Amino acid sequence: MATPLPLAISPVRSSRSGRLSSRLGRLVMPLALAASPLLGLNWVAPPAFALDEIQLTYGDLEAPPISLADLEEFARTGIPSRDLQLVLTLMPMDEAQVRELLTMEVPVDFDSLRQVSNSFVGQFFWRLVATTLSMAEGSSETWKLMQDAVLKAAANGRISVMDVLRNVEATLLRIDSQRVLAIAEQIRPEDMQIFSSVFLGN
Repeated sequence: MATPLPLAISPVRSSRSGRLSSRLGRLVMPLALAASPLLGLNWVAPPAFALDEIQLTYGDLEAPPISLADLEEFARTGIPSRDLQLVLTLMPMDEAQVRELLTMEVPVDFDSLRQVSNSFVGQFFWRLVATTLSMAEGSSETWKLMQDAVLKAAANGRISVMDVLRNVEATLLRIDSQRVLAIAEQIRPEDMQIFSSVFLGN
């Protein structure tokens, strides 16, 4: 059974960069979401698919899918649906922390985010995130879909997990909790500092 992902960030010389690292860690890793080159930001065509459900897995174990509507309602009211309550109990996850994760807005420098996303470092990061995800449509370029979702969500200079989920062009998003934990164990605090400063543009 999955356990909450430990994302402790070691103290750093700059308290500002430490806060940024903490915010990025809490935003990106649970998502695995955290967040392809974005075409035509001035006009975005309707998505081919709209996200309906999110499902957490751990090895061969699968939690019941949670509808995006249930997450939206929980983010707004703090009251989980029956299905969401079951997942929160099974994982287990603290309701208050999950709600904060979903709704917490992180300021970003959009131009920097878009530029870095198209760099070698950015491509590596998105491909790493994509190893924790799969989609119902079976896209071979999951990393591009997630990159697009993050860039669209960040277009106004702020981003949250709910914003990213609303922009995922897939009907079902599966998150491999076992893979997320394995990656988290390999990431050093200094690596998180680099990703934080590079992707947030601060």
